[in-house]
Amino acid sequence: MEKNDKLKQYQSLAIQLRQVVPSIQQLYHDQFAFLSTLNVQNVLSVDVKQQRIQILNHCFHIQFYAPAEQAELCVPQFIYQGHYAEALEEFCLHDIVFLVGDQSPQHSLYLRNKVKQLRQLILQQVFVLFDGPSRVQTILTEIRQTQSELFQQLCQQVEFNTDDSTSERSLLAELQRLCCLDADQAEDILPLQSLMNSYDELCCSANQFLEPHVYRIIQTAFPERFSLQELMDHTHDIHLLYPHAKEQSHMLGFVRLMHRDLWTSHDLLSKRHFLKAETKLWQKKVAKLPIFDESRTVNWLFKQKAVVTDWVSQNIQHSSIRVAVTALSYLDTQSYHPEIIVTTLKYFQHVAARLFIQSCYEHALQQHWFELEANQHVVLKNRRQDMDDQRIAISPSILYLDEWLELLRRVVEQQPEWGKRVYTKLSRVMQAYIQHLDKIAQKLPEDLVVYFSEDKQQHRDFYLQLKQHKLHIESFRQLFYLNRPPLRVSVFDAYVRDYLPEHFETQKEVLKNVTWKSLFHQAVQWHDQLHSQELLAELKRKLGCVSWQPISHEAYYFIESWVLEELKDMDRIIAESRRFQHCLAASFAERIIVREYAAFHMSHTDAQRHLTLGCHYIAGQLLFDQLEYPNNQKALPDDVVVAEQFIAMLNQTQ
Repeated sequence: MEKNDKLKQYQSLAIQLRQVVPSIQQLYHDQFAFLSTLNVQNVLSVDVKQQRIQILNHCFHIQFYAPAEQAELCVPQFIYQGHYAEALEEFCLHDIVFLVGDQSPQHSLYLRNKVKQLRQLILQQVFVLFDGPSRVQTILTEIRQTQSELFQQLCQQVEFNTDDSTSERSLLAELQRLCCLDADQAEDILPLQSLMNSYDELCCSANQFLEPHVYRIIQTAFPERFSLQELMDHTHDIHLLYPHAKEQSHMLGFVRLMHRDLWTSHDLLSKRHFLKAETKLWQKKVAKLPIFDESRTVNWLFKQKAVVTDWVSQNIQHSSIRVAVTALSYLDTQSYHPEIIVTTLKYFQHVAARLFIQSCYEHALQQHWFELEANQHVVLKNRRQDMDDQRIAISPSILYLDEWLELLRRVVEQQPEWGKRVYTKLSRVMQAYIQHLDKIAQKLPEDLVVYFSEDKQQHRDFYLQLKQHKLHIESFRQLFYLNRPPLRVSVFDAYVRDYLPEHFETQKEVLKNVTWKSLFHQAVQWHDQLHSQELLAELKRKLGCVSWQPISHEAYYFIESWVLEELKDMDRIIAESRRFQHCLAASFAERIIVREYAAFHMSHTDAQRHLTLGCHYIAGQLLFDQLEYPNNQKALPDDVVVAEQFIAMLNQTQ
């Protein structure tokens, strides 16, 4: 309340000053006149042709240059009419964040706060542009001499004390505040919401004002976002990397993994560096060197778009990625969209190593790799080993992935064909996956293929693209599901991937024409079997058995047009749960075995209507509990009546 009163007093005094003091009125007029030249389009704008950011309708600007033009890449110019807008420059260089990889919408509260800050800086600068501070000094003298009443009000505002030297400064500061335009007065000219949109657009405009090769360098240096100050601090590095960006822009992501003092080397991104263990070139944080063992893999990588190579370079420290990339290099991927290739690598990074070791172990036993002269560093665990044998004992475990990779490398040096043999199974299942994704891509406009990855669907333009192509979000996502009623699994889920080790274990080979859908159907059977085994094992552990005496004596019971059948063994209960997608097996199996509960399958003879009936079993009598269609859909009242008739009939026979 007190705060509101002070605000009203402040506003009242400001109005009086404008009405009574002509010089203040003129100062207000000058500020308004300049402010009226501004709008949300010219407060912050990008001149693509001149490669500069224009600020306050060309009063200030930030100029950008290519490394070939001059040493400085970013030159801010914040002097206008002899006044240096330092605070505004600081804001533009440090506070405006330009988005690169992270293209998700910025939070409205964040934007609002930034724009409020910017608008206040603009108002402060407009005041300075018209020499506000010195003019207010003169105005204060004028008011003191001619407007005693107003002067007294001013003194009351700051609790003026003639004996205190700081009071004079406070008085001057208060008058400056009263003579400066405030946010409310600027709202009509620079509305906050429109300014937020303009600011947000600027944050996404880095590729418009930066030279393309410079922008590519920034992409690798700051994968998510950067400020102009960070760009300026990075100037020397940009100069060093510019020749490489021009020659091999798509491979630039790997430079982050190389020692900076070698960036001047003209063959920095030569293929041979990826095939040799050059510790002087690669940083320690890089994966076990060499980066790749086969020239085929390196050749494949150098043919990929930046989207693919950037992702590989960001994750290459994980040996499983090296495996996935190598397996994919045995396929012809030229016709696939780079986003599909990245999606495939992302999916298989979680299982590639395990599948590779399975194949490697299988071939190692068949071809006696451990006895080869080329193998001098590893031996199979649990095999007889002499005391002075310094070789590492390994097992077919992911913990020894690097050792298996090294073993294969030594074998391939003598017999090159073994590399392809080991990777054949993995390559073929990856081919099945990438072909499945490509079929989905064929159903979509090319603009939407970039949103294959679920994380990309958070992009600010995703929904705009959907709207332009008149495609609903649910229709888009439906394309990525594998269906086998009642099961519905996303192609990105681990459902099929979890089955692949079992597939590799049981199948001597993976067929060339294997499809992801066929693997999915096999995965369904495997998951069902696994679930049944786990449930049975748990029940046996708890109860000691999984059989019981059924309550009914007949195989089937007929009431009107309905057929009812008791679920008398665990296999039937599990199948019912799976078919109906309910918790009968998980939640009621134990009670059924100890004869506290009974379950029945209820079906109509004329229509495709199937339900599950659950009953309590107390003191030799059945009591109705629940009757449901698949997916826990409640039964109709008429269905319940039939079920209760059946229960009454069965109870009479007990």
